[in-house]
Amino acid sequence: MGEAQDLPESLKPASLLTEELKLHLLRHMAEGVCLVRFSDSVIVYANPQLEQMFGYRPGELQDKSITALYEEGSEHPAQQVVDELRERLRQAGSTTSELQGVKKNGALLWCRARSSVATHPRHGQVWITFHEDITPMKMAEGQFAGIVSTASDAIICVGEAQRITFFNQGAVSLFGYTKEEVLGAPLDILLPERFRTNHPLFMKDFADMGSPARRMGERLPVWALRKGGEEFPCDAAISQMTSGGQHIYTVVLRDITERKQREDEQRFLAEVGGLLGSSLDYETTLENAAQLAVRSLADYCIIDILDEDGRPRCASVAAASKANQGLAQALRSNVDPSHPYLSREALLTGKATLRAQVTEEFLHAHSQDKAQLTLLRLLGPKSLMAVPLVARGRTLGAITLLSTNARRGYTAMDLRVAEELGWRVALAVDNALLFLQAKEATRAREDVLGVVAHDLRNPLNAIKLMAHELMEAQPAQVGPEEEDSPAEIILRSADRMNRLIQDLLEAGQLDAGTLSVELTAVAPLTLLREVVAQMKPLATAHQLQVHLPERLPPIRGDSGRLQQVLLNLLSNALKFTPPGGEISLGAEAQPNCVRFWVADTGPGIPQEHLPHLFNRYWQGDKRDRRGAGLGLAICKGFVEALGGRVWAESQVDKGSTFFFTVPTLLVPLDPPG
Repeated sequence: MGEAQDLPESLKPASLLTEELKLHLLRHMAEGVCLVRFSDSVIVYANPQLEQMFGYRPGELQDKSITALYEEGSEHPAQQVVDELRERLRQAGSTTSELQGVKKNGALLWCRARSSVATHPRHGQVWITFHEDITPMKMAEGQFAGIVSTASDAIICVGEAQRITFFNQGAVSLFGYTKEEVLGAPLDILLPERFRTNHPLFMKDFADMGSPARRMGERLPVWALRKGGEEFPCDAAISQMTSGGQHIYTVVLRDITERKQREDEQRFLAEVGGLLGSSLDYETTLENAAQLAVRSLADYCIIDILDEDGRPRCASVAAASKANQGLAQALRSNVDPSHPYLSREALLTGKATLRAQVTEEFLHAHSQDKAQLTLLRLLGPKSLMAVPLVARGRTLGAITLLSTNARRGYTAMDLRVAEELGWRVALAVDNALLFLQAKEATRAREDVLGVVAHDLRNPLNAIKLMAHELMEAQPAQVGPEEEDSPAEIILRSADRMNRLIQDLLEAGQLDAGTLSVELTAVAPLTLLREVVAQMKPLATAHQLQVHLPERLPPIRGDSGRLQQVLLNLLSNALKFTPPGGEISLGAEAQPNCVRFWVADTGPGIPQEHLPHLFNRYWQGDKRDRRGAGLGLAICKGFVEALGGRVWAESQVDKGSTFFFTVPTLLVPLDPPG
């Protein structure tokens, strides 16, 4: 045997290797080896491994044509395969190829064949081929190719010239092209026009990076183009490899239209909630709703509201484009319920309607008059949705959304978002209406209270005046059994009625936000001494203790309102503390505020009652009607109006302590006037 380029070292000519030793080495190699005569392609030697690989008995392949190993085992005739192999060997001296072979029993197998030319002492020029069985690997590749071919994701391969070389069934379904239409075509046909210029630059950058793979669109979504001209967002990953000296790029794409719509929907609805909750003004709520709709869902938005008589009126309109705002405002006209209009079905049925395609007949059938028909034609709606505004089982109105883009026809998914918008707008409108009604009710109550207070105080003043005259006319009673005179009882009752009237007025001012406070620098020690001076004559049956530090910082408050708070708390303490009990008040400096307190040794308050103490009209003992239940609520309103807070602590049978804070004066107040 002579030299061969790809022979292993053990087979290269050497004086120490005899012919017999060389055959011994071939016989014991792991690969299947055969020597083939160049002149007629006949096998002159086959080692046992090759015979076993192809299913032949020992010596059975001897003198057979090499074509026997490839008969019916290739898409090309076996003789053609052998002729091509021999020609490559003649030109290059060696070659490696993957060949499909056939066993003696007809089973197919794949071999990686490494062949090289050699010279045999008896057979002349031969080639020696080493066969490696790669059937398992090829089967795995075939399965992978099948998976790739049928994968739901689009898998596309392009060469260096950016022409499509592979287009799986997933890509066919995604883009709408057949394989025959795209194979060999430029990749540009799958890209929106605005991306075609920069795409080659992206591919070059990716190739220069040397990275085998990367995700695309990590910062901005990747957009692709279907055969019908529809653009869609997608997730994409790209990989690169070299095969046969050529660069091959593989892109895997997945349509994320629905996912992106859901994400956009969540962002939109979150924005809706924030903006609609920013105002309780009825008209502002409607304007905000219309502006939100044209921001993401529509080119035009019309909101019709039902009045108290159930008649619709156009309450708000908006356009996505400022240039079209004038056209939108022209839609704001009175709606005649006896004539057709766009939102009629939604208002009458309380159900959403979807018109994927708006026709001329539809516009004609839903126009109030010729002028509105002309206006709608100018708007040019291509698709329409109308959703009712329903809250607490009552239809308040409807939102009509118009799309003028022929490529954006509304779908069931769009309708779902519109219904979510309608639900949120309905709640906001209902809240705004309730707030408006509450304001009107509060205003009406204030008017009534004002009239009542004025009309009651006139006779009360007369009663008090007459009571004073009676007291002056009657001689004073002296003795241990001294009792209040009828005139004194009348006077106290009149004072109590006057206090109740004042409480009602102040509670109304707190509700209406019209309570006035005059902020000035207040000296806490002076405030407390004035309150004690007023209360001492009324506390003769109790022990009144005052705890005052030497100094307290000035506070920012209203001296009159603060006196009222302290007097109210002290009056309650006197009312609920038995004679002989102890009542104390005091104050102390804390960070950024002064804390005041009034404590008593009365019966105390159950823990479950503490959270309700400052609620209006609430009384722990319903049988005790010595007040209207407004005193503590008014105290809370006064303190909070001054920037402080109020609370109570109590233990049954041990007494109660009421606290409130007032901010200290950090900067000088502006002089009045």
